[in-house]
Amino acid sequence: RLKSLKELNLEFISLESRAFTLELPDAFHHIYSPSAPIGANRKQEMERRIADKLLTLCVTLGQRPAVRYKKPMREGYYDSAQEVAKLVEEGMDSVER
Repeated sequence: RLKSLKELNLEFISLESRAFTLELPDAFHHIYSPSAPIGANRKQEMERRIADKLLTLCVTLGQRPAVRYKKPMREGYYDSAQEVAKLVEEGMDSVER
């Protein structure tokens, strides 16, 4: 007989009380390295994975973070940090509805 059930979100790993990892060791290389063997779609897929994992962390902790990122160097310049921040913000908006 089942007495209780608890869902565990494993999109992140808690290293200690104030530190965590998303377990994406190659993410920085795949997004920012000019020699990374991936195209725009793969880069956007990695940004989506990062945003989903951060969203899971925020929902699990019951927190709505202030999302900040560095302004792109040039107007119209695509920046992954800005894209991840936008995806997390959109995800938080949809969770709160």
